Amino acid sequence: MKTDATLARNSDRDEYIQMVDDHGAAVLAMLRRLCGNTPDADDAFQETAVRVWKSFDRQPPLRNPRAWLMTNSNGSCAIRPR
Repeated sequence: MKTDATLARNSDRDEYIQMVDDHGAAVLAMLRRLCGNTPDADDAFQETAVRVWKSFDRQPPLRNPRAWLMTNSNGSCAIRPR
């Protein structure tokens, strides 16, 4: 069984998808609270997923991929026009 750190260490598409699958629900729940509505949260989640994908292969090994995803998504609602 692969650990979160092992999954985050590799830039393979399937492993990126697995990381987002494992932690995406928690990230989306946080974005719904921060954005205040589901459509904005869904847009922010999608923007986060793209931003994370673009930087995924440049990241050092991550000890906590969930925290990394949360941190990358944290400002997504704040920068969206209301």
